[in-house]
Amino acid sequence: MLEFADLLRKDSPNWRFVSMEEEDLGERSAGFRALFADLEMPFGVLLKAVAARIHLLVGIPAGPLHFALARGGIAVVGLWFAHHPDWYDEPNPRAIHLVGKYVRDRRFDKRIASTSKPPSLQHRLQYLETKGVAAQTVFEAARTVIN
Repeated sequence: MLEFADLLRKDSPNWRFVSMEEEDLGERSAGFRALFADLEMPFGVLLKAVAARIHLLVGIPAGPLHFALARGGIAVVGLWFAHHPDWYDEPNPRAIHLVGKYVRDRRFDKRIASTSKPPSLQHRLQYLETKGVAAQTVFEAARTVIN
């Protein structure tokens, strides 16, 4: 993620970053717990407040990603390495999903939940030929949904 954050900074130096994993993302970054651990409020309330202020969320299929997709209005890059995004009903026109090779190797993209949705419920997908994802690929995906 640090390499991705650096690419965003080079493109536009005003980005700030919050890591749910407390990962050091360099300049103008902080961990979620470091920012909010002292606030005595439910996680959902904090997440809602943060979502009202963010421009981009990059994440794996977990609570914050699904929340941002369902909320709408937030540019989202989903990183899918074990599941297929079309199994979830959170289409968002400002989202793109990068789907790792493992998902296709397991033929998850051929399951009925992945092939039977009407176009209005389909996600924007980009299938990768690798199990992981390069920072440059995430950056390019982010640029498509930010603008």
